[in-house]
Amino acid sequence: MDIFGDSIWGAPSWGTPGNAETVDIAIRAKRPGEFPADGETNVGGVELPAGLALRPERYTIWEREGITTLSDELPHIGWYAPTDWGTTPDAWLGLATAFKRTGLWPVVGGPGNRCSDPEREYSVERPSRDHGNEAANVLQGCWDGMRLVNRETGEPVPETRPLFPGVPQGTAPVVFVEKVPLAKSTHWGAGYAGAEAGLLLVPATRPADVPRLVGWSGAGNYDLDGHEISAVLRSWEERFGAVLYQLGGTTITLRVARPPTTLSAAQVIMEEHYLLYQDNFCPQDDRPAVSHEDYAKRLVNAPVWDFWWD
Repeated sequence: MDIFGDSIWGAPSWGTPGNAETVDIAIRAKRPGEFPADGETNVGGVELPAGLALRPERYTIWEREGITTLSDELPHIGWYAPTDWGTTPDAWLGLATAFKRTGLWPVVGGPGNRCSDPEREYSVERPSRDHGNEAANVLQGCWDGMRLVNRETGEPVPETRPLFPGVPQGTAPVVFVEKVPLAKSTHWGAGYAGAEAGLLLVPATRPADVPRLVGWSGAGNYDLDGHEISAVLRSWEERFGAVLYQLGGTTITLRVARPPTTLSAAQVIMEEHYLLYQDNFCPQDDRPAVSHEDYAKRLVNAPVWDFWWD
């Protein structure tokens, strides 16, 4: 059973705009929590199926004879409870509400093959930047990587794009309690989720750090790892109240407390979405491509953002 894989998830969506029901959730904990004991059935006052602590699995593209997993030598990344699709949303809500006390952030997902070693040295080289904004560093790297090259020579063509616009820095004080929407995405529901989707509880002080802490590698085909995804999620968490809800094999779902309310604001975040991933703009199936303008329109007041790296 690959609960953390792609097979149980549906096509990406942007949620349902409108007045979604919300609940106040504190999105900061003073310190990362402690793993519950294996077999525990109550965490933070929430009743769950008996769970267990998990180590990550090494992700390999091809299985070759002689390759052995290092999973047993790696640190635990989270505590997994095998909730089913009918009980997971309410359990997630209860656990997220308890996060300030427990230091365990819940994500819809579970064991699988997209988490590598979260303790490995992080030494990706980046050109020096004039700004100290970590999310801007990541997105500028994506911007630089999209430079056109000559098909015959492989050499870069003269740059005609404007300079990278950067990432806005939040000016308002960071909000630690968000009115998180309860809207669902197409990544979740009886028609898409398997019999067991489960919840992974990750010791953390904020939701955005989870991809880094578990060594998530679902955006590997974009040469982005969990550290870089978390850097961008921290910016979105602060600017839009976007909190991590689901972490799949190659998918992420955020519940967005303060989405853009105007088209001009949506166009700014649309460009950031495009730099981080293009698969929602150019689906690898029968659906037509989505223009930047249409995508931005869908972001206005959208309580859910879905991401899919194919």
